[in-house]
Amino acid sequence: MAQCARERRVVFVEEPELDTAAPDVELSETRCGVVTLIPHVPPTMSLPDVESAQKRALDFALAHYGCVNPVLWYYAPRAQAFTGHLDPALIVYDWLDEGPNPVPHLGRRAQQLLDEADVVFTDTVDHRQLVHHNVFPMTEAMSWAEMWSDMWAIVERAIVSRPLQTVAL
Repeated sequence: MAQCARERRVVFVEEPELDTAAPDVELSETRCGVVTLIPHVPPTMSLPDVESAQKRALDFALAHYGCVNPVLWYYAPRAQAFTGHLDPALIVYDWLDEGPNPVPHLGRRAQQLLDEADVVFTDTVDHRQLVHHNVFPMTEAMSWAEMWSDMWAIVERAIVSRPLQTVAL
C-alpha cells in the first residue's frame, strides 16, 4: 500500500471498533502516506447502523482528502455495504482463499463483487479464471515489493483502459 501511496491517496478502512457511546472516526497517516480509517461505534449498534456509520466515516475521509472516483480495493466483500454508493475509477478484488474450495459456495456479496470487479487478484492458480474475465494469480515466488509493484501496474493499466462513463442529462 505504501507503494500505491507514492502516487495516490490511500485510505485503508479497518473493521469498526465497538468501543464508544456514539459513532466516531479515527484517521491517522503513516510516514509513507497511507491513511488508516477506523470507525468507532457503540457495541449495541445494529449492523445496518454500523454500516451507515462506516459509510459516513468513509465519505468524511474522502471529502477531507479531496478523493474523487477512488480505486476501491476490496479484501472483504462485506465492505460493499458502505462503499456501494461511490463512483469508483476501478474496482479491485483481492480474492484470497477462505477454505479448501471457496468458489462453489460464493455468498451474494462475493458474487456481486466478482460481477462488478474490473481486476481480481488471487493467491492460487486454479479455476478462478473461469469465474472472472480478468483474474491475476499472484504467487509467493516473488517478494512482497515485487508483488505489489506488479499488482499496481496491472491496476494502472486497467484504469487507463477502462472506458469513460458518461451520464445523459
